[in-house]
Amino acid sequence: MKKIFGILFCASMLIITSCGSDDDSNVTDTQSPTSPLNLTASSIGETTIQISWNASTDNQNVEGYRVFLNDDIVLDNISETTTTISSLLPDTAYSIYVRAFDDSGNISNSSNTINISTILIDTEPPTSPQNFVITNSTTDKWSTSWEMSSDNEGVTGYNVYVDGLLTQENVSETSTDVSSLIDYNQYSVYVTALDAEGNESEISNTITCTFLGTPLEFKPTLSEMGIFQGNLGDIAPADGVQPYELNTSLYTDYSKKQRLIRLPNCQTMNHNDDLLPDFPNNTIMSKTFYYDLDETNGVADDLKIIETRVVIKINGEWLLGNYVWNDSQTEAVLDNSGGIVPFDFINETGTTVSLNYEIPNADQCIQCHHSYDQEIIIIGAKLRNMNLVPSFTGQNQLDYFIEIGLLDGIQSSSEVSILPNWEDTSLSLSDRGRAYLDVQCAHCHSPGGEVPPFLFTDYRFETPIEDAGITSNVEEIKSRFNSTTFGFSMPLLGRTILHEEGKTLLFEYLDSL
Repeated sequence: MKKIFGILFCASMLIITSCGSDDDSNVTDTQSPTSPLNLTASSIGETTIQISWNASTDNQNVEGYRVFLNDDIVLDNISETTTTISSLLPDTAYSIYVRAFDDSGNISNSSNTINISTILIDTEPPTSPQNFVITNSTTDKWSTSWEMSSDNEGVTGYNVYVDGLLTQENVSETSTDVSSLIDYNQYSVYVTALDAEGNESEISNTITCTFLGTPLEFKPTLSEMGIFQGNLGDIAPADGVQPYELNTSLYTDYSKKQRLIRLPNCQTMNHNDDLLPDFPNNTIMSKTFYYDLDETNGVADDLKIIETRVVIKINGEWLLGNYVWNDSQTEAVLDNSGGIVPFDFINETGTTVSLNYEIPNADQCIQCHHSYDQEIIIIGAKLRNMNLVPSFTGQNQLDYFIEIGLLDGIQSSSEVSILPNWEDTSLSLSDRGRAYLDVQCAHCHSPGGEVPPFLFTDYRFETPIEDAGITSNVEEIKSRFNSTTFGFSMPLLGRTILHEEGKTLLFEYLDSL
């Protein structure tokens, strides 16, 4: 009995000893970490979202975090409490939450859920500003304006560039002043539009022209007029000064002529009819008379420049001035008194021609350049006479003027008639003869011209022959063209020797009537 009791006692002691052991190695952890708190998005991009949260706690240890995107695990085993979700789509809504897990695989409840959208970064620039124009000019500035640009998000301002340099930034209006300009300097100006993302539009049309803030006046010397640049004797047009050529020109003792025009501040000639366009105030035009002293070598390397006639338009009226060149060909001075310049030149046939070139005085200039009511007029630069392909460009001159912004009111040279070139033998004798007569005589012999209307002469090219008064005056026209006597010859001025080629054509035409 004692033996049985002892066995039972030992067995019970083993059970008690086993139950009371401190070895917990076989106990399983089933407790989850606490939920991450205060999940927030700290930075939202076009394809990324940066998030952060407060750390979870656990009875053992928080092993890491899982990030869920639209209920799918997008990031696993994140050890920190901040991370960036990438490879997202722009402008897309997402639902995000986080769970913690411990090393026993227990997973916490979800954090708060944030519903957020990626952004769409605007990369679309505004449309370029249109119709950029100069609206006014003063002593040292241009006032400019343009049409408003449009943008998918909104235009925030405009940048202004002068000669490629940014001079005004984020201008809020569609107009501004471009200042600190200097007379006779050429500037190129354009504007661009901006949006809130800094996207910049293509440039507007570029205004490139010579600034003229001070009203024109005749200066004592030609070099002060801003017509030429460099060595004056090279007669190289200054920036903004445009050459132009004519189909048929007025004869002046076989002189050669350089014709130039400068319009102020990018203004334009406006088509009125096929004759003279409307010119803006502060227009300057010049015509330089010169000779190649030896025409046989085919190279104009020995010039004799005689005079440069200048007209300027001030307050709606044309004013005339004449600059006479010195013998050294380095300068020309304002001199409206007229004079005679004797010299010889060799023409293209090798013949020496002796001339007493007559420079007209102010009254003689006005004699040709005025209407019957004494208004001073321009007599050469008619649109129909400029409707040709000139030597300085490969396209029609009027189309070129339209393209560079010198001529407005028409879309194409095809809208303007053409005054024939009297030297073009492919044309009819009638067209050549009438064109020659028009240019030599019609500035006086036309309605409003110097010749009184009761004489019934209208030598303009477009006047029907039965209304022109030509057939009834054939012999007088011949007689006057065949004379160099001052006061009787026709034209009245600019002829001390006959224009033999022009006379031959004209007489042949008159004889055909």
